Amino acid sequence: MKNINKIILKIEENHNKFTKSEIKVMNFILQNSKYILEHSIGDISSKIGISDATLSRFAIKIGFKGFNELRFILDQESKRVNIETNHNNSSILDRLVNDYKKNLDQNVELIKNEEISFLINSIKTSSRIKVYGIGSSGYFAKEMGFRLSKLGFDSKAITETHEMKIDANFCNEKDLIIGVSLSGLTNDVIESMNIGKNKGARTIAFTNYPNSKIGEFSDKIIKIISKNTLEMGHFISPQITLIFILDYIISRIILENPDKYFEMGFNTIHSIFKQNDLK
Repeated sequence: MKNINKIILKIEENHNKFTKSEIKVMNFILQNSKYILEHSIGDISSKIGISDATLSRFAIKIGFKGFNELRFILDQESKRVNIETNHNNSSILDRLVNDYKKNLDQNVELIKNEEISFLINSIKTSSRIKVYGIGSSGYFAKEMGFRLSKLGFDSKAITETHEMKIDANFCNEKDLIIGVSLSGLTNDVIESMNIGKNKGARTIAFTNYPNSKIGEFSDKIIKIISKNTLEMGHFISPQITLIFILDYIISRIILENPDKYFEMGFNTIHSIFKQNDLK
């Protein structure tokens, strides 16, 4: 794994715990890596406008022994970049492509087969699958519900808050609830998962922040790294990463029993075209 990924992953995992001073440190690290490598801790803290102790606390909070270890990792990555980079990434297209690659690489590093296997087994052994999401996450919920339905699963996406809570009240131990909240703080999704969990349903969350509120009501977390630390992050849809993970999940399901699921998918598509011919 690339060293810069180590720092970004640690920052992303703990982002929602940072104080205002620590957010200043985060932004400075992401935007001024060269300055950090060339100046003393005193110079860095003075430049940011915080204390030396805040630098140390920040490094420890994201999993390093201290700021010097963080700086060592950053130095190793800078050397790698200097060796590998022999082109100009100044165009918007190049910068976007570079960010897409970074984002996918970071998420590949996060994939844990134990968690994916738990999700797939839960999908296969549940009578009904409910996918809850609101806003942008709601688009993904609909896509996931649709893709699972095509393979023959009793899958339903719910993106309206009242309907979500009503649905959760009628869940039982045979049901699976998949909650999607990249922030980990979407109250309606969290409350609905809590209701469903109390009714006996299994719960799995897709989120950037496993330590956030949604984690309290989830049997498993599928960790998704966000795009906040990417250069062009504000212009990149969060759907890209979610769809990438969904493609991996669907591929795993199909290839574990290709005869069954290829036939199921074919029959579904055939039924759609047959109905269209009747119109």
